Amino acid sequence: MVQNRMRLVMDLLGPSLEDLFNFCHRKFSLKTVLPLAGQLISHIKYIHSRNFIRRDIKPDNFLMGIGKRGNQVKIIDFSLTKFKDPKTHLHIPYRENKNLTGTAWYTSSGHRTSSLR
Repeated sequence: MVQNRMRLVMDLLGPSLEDLFNFCHRKFSLKTVLPLAGQLISHIKYIHSRNFIRRDIKPDNFLMGIGKRGNQVKIIDFSLTKFKDPKTHLHIPYRENKNLTGTAWYTSSGHRTSSLR
């Protein structure tokens, strides 16, 4: 803080995985997929270890770094993330007749007809 003012600093990021996938004619090689998958799993495991449930996992929400960090994946858009109580392990109560939260295309087939709220 400088003179009772807070500053927010963010990294400048590159394209999303969705953008890169489209640029590559919707095909990634195994040489591309394996390091990306390792980073994605590591990031999601970390988020879960901090008692957060990430509810909007999709290629648009993973951006690549730029320059020297161009091979690093970063996660954006935590607006739908929920907290899981570390003591009770309670998080999102099931509710009937609620609209889908998130992007339907990326939901598991078991959730397409039920609420993710």
